[in-house]
Amino acid sequence: ATMRLRKLRREVEVVSGGECSLADADLEEGFVDLDLHPGDVYALCGDARFRWTHEIPASSLRNGTRRLSLTLRRMLPAAWQGPPSAQT
Repeated sequence: ATMRLRKLRREVEVVSGGECSLADADLEEGFVDLDLHPGDVYALCGDARFRWTHEIPASSLRNGTRRLSLTLRRMLPAAWQGPPSAQT
């Protein structure tokens, strides 16, 4: 599957806890596509979570028409290790 990310225009305000309804005019030109493989897990945080849309179009699913989406609203700090440190 492919996850498509599109950035919100600077003037668009996002209200936490509110229903999100966006039009194409609310989004900047262009997009970023990320290839997702079976079993992949991703976490969105910071601007990626709040200033970018994220969608997995049904047309991008390979070998089937189903996907499982879990949304974790809270995680214990010990459960999230994040990416490996760039420092050695």
